[in-house]
Amino acid sequence: MNIFSIFFSLYLFLLSSLTFSQNLDESALEQIDSESERNELNQIENNFPKNKREHLIEIDDSFLSPKEREQFRVIELSFIKGETLAKVIGLFVKADSIISRREPMVQKTLNYNSHIKDWRKISEGETIRLFINKNFIDEKKYKEFVTSSVKREDGKKENQERPYFHQFSLQYGSLSIDKSPETLSMSFAKFAYYYTNKLFDGYKYRAGIKLTRFTNFEYTGAANALSPSDFYSEFVLEINKQDPLKEKWFIGLQYDILNHFVIGGKTNVDITFSTVYLHRLALKNFYRFKDQLGFFAHLGALTAFEKSISGIDISLGPHYRFGHRHRYSLILAAYISSLDTESSNETSQAFSASLGVNF
Repeated sequence: MNIFSIFFSLYLFLLSSLTFSQNLDESALEQIDSESERNELNQIENNFPKNKREHLIEIDDSFLSPKEREQFRVIELSFIKGETLAKVIGLFVKADSIISRREPMVQKTLNYNSHIKDWRKISEGETIRLFINKNFIDEKKYKEFVTSSVKREDGKKENQERPYFHQFSLQYGSLSIDKSPETLSMSFAKFAYYYTNKLFDGYKYRAGIKLTRFTNFEYTGAANALSPSDFYSEFVLEINKQDPLKEKWFIGLQYDILNHFVIGGKTNVDITFSTVYLHRLALKNFYRFKDQLGFFAHLGALTAFEKSISGIDISLGPHYRFGHRHRYSLILAAYISSLDTESSNETSQAFSASLGVNF
């Protein structure tokens, strides 16, 4: 065997290791660089009319980092019978493309569509978001296919992904207020509604209303703590921007109106409470480790206009997104504050968990 044959065999081996392989248990992807398979892709699309595909649109890529927006184009589509991920990718890329499972656009697609448990058994009508590297796109094929496929059978076009969304969340936790030598502790549940929308390029805002219920009051200075039976309203408004120098880093400014308990009538037996509104202005930081997991940290300044109360607070914790299109979120938070009141200084600690759903 001559030197040329050795190098040619080595080349074929390396080439085969870089392409999709249906035989790999973890990939369930196929090689799409042969002429016969490219013909097969065309036949599949001819056998299934365009209007058989229930859903195909190009997605607003504002949820990507600036670096990712330069690299990827995002398509949301539903599968038709007989398709695999490799064949769907082949509909949009150049005929001579050789794409490996380790290609960032494939990894991005696999990671984002966590609702697909087995890529070898994709149900007809299943919807995914497909990330296509712009270097591989065949613009002619892409424009013809997307233009003809974004229409429903009734001729109406699909709307692009909305720049806004709504969220409901439920938060539950415990709060302890230390006003030496006495301590007030309680449990709380917050029901919140948020609305998020694009403010202008690169910026988003979020507004929310919360209804809070406090229960299980305990006070070391009295035998009985009378728990308020009302729901208390709170308000939040925030503006966020992604740091262009650090694609995974988000910064923002947040304004809140919160409830603060003031001790009213007190004896050795009973104690009553009243509330005042605290106004908080906080600097928000959020770092995204990957699509699903991030970490937040807030630093805020607090004041009460009707009372001589001022102070600072800090909150931090992990933020995890899961489910179809990451609609669901789980947030764990630790909170601490220090307030100067008319009579003394008090510190607060709280721990909470919240579950949210976007729609």
